Amino acid sequence: MGKIILKKWQKTIIISLSIFLCLWLIGNQIIKTAVTISASNILGTKVHIDKLTIGILEPTVEIFGLQIYNPEDFPKGILIDINKIGTQYDLPSILEGKLHLPIVVLDLKKMVIIKNQEGLLNIDSLRIIQQEAEKEKHKEKKEITSKKRMPLLIDEARLNFGKVIVKDYTKGEIPIIHGYDIDIKNKIYKDINSIPRLVTMIMIEGVGPIGLKSAALYGASTALGVAFLPASIAGIFIGKNGATGIFKNSPDKAFDKTVDLLEKIGTITKASPETRIINAKIYGATVSVSISQNDEKKTVIFVKARRKLMPKGEIAEGVLHQISQLLKK
Repeated sequence: MGKIILKKWQKTIIISLSIFLCLWLIGNQIIKTAVTISASNILGTKVHIDKLTIGILEPTVEIFGLQIYNPEDFPKGILIDINKIGTQYDLPSILEGKLHLPIVVLDLKKMVIIKNQEGLLNIDSLRIIQQEAEKEKHKEKKEITSKKRMPLLIDEARLNFGKVIVKDYTKGEIPIIHGYDIDIKNKIYKDINSIPRLVTMIMIEGVGPIGLKSAALYGASTALGVAFLPASIAGIFIGKNGATGIFKNSPDKAFDKTVDLLEKIGTITKASPETRIINAKIYGATVSVSISQNDEKKTVIFVKARRKLMPKGEIAEGVLHQISQLLKK
């Protein structure tokens, strides 16, 4: 076959596009690093981002796999796990020194709240929450000052929120773990004028409905004028007594791992390798775990929990969360 001969103008276009692509990729990496460092400074804890992309033809930014880790003095692990953040930006406003985002969409997979042995919450130890709580505490004084940041306006924020896991270490080194299916779909907020306000609103969506008391978060919400959800809403979760997860592990491995877990956190009353059904007493509730395989050859785990004939969805979700963590290893 003969060689393909490119004309001069064709070579120029190819070289120009290659240079542009390289600069775009480098720029994305630089901005990703800058966003990670800035978020870590604002929150006062480690932040990780899997990927950040900036639109070439449209003014968009997408962040994938944003993970906010626990502050110091808490067990290592993820506090907030966000699948994706998508946003549009207004370039003219940025050039004027203002950050105007017409729309922001957050797909929050999970928030893990930890109460340590002293009864302190990991969310209360975030720098951004503590600063706003201090403002409320000293609202009539001038001692609390904030660093000046670029003015921000988000016209509309949309939130999808999956689950909240609560790990309570107040009873000992092995935590009591409960899970809550928040299941918020496309909830809309308007006219958000600061990052603390956005973070506080998201935290409240996770904490308020499950009735968990958070002193610093309450103070921050008061300072920012954000309404705190009533704890009575927690009733909507109590009626759910089951939790289901789908895994790539084999059913036999899932059965063995589940037996190991339930022996540590409770008392097994029956375990059948043939039917792959395990019954146990956990956190004062009767728990049943059934393991099966679906048509796609994936393992399905269903956890059911009841206490005094009342469904305990938070216990079922908590047990399923612990099983999922073991199957990741």
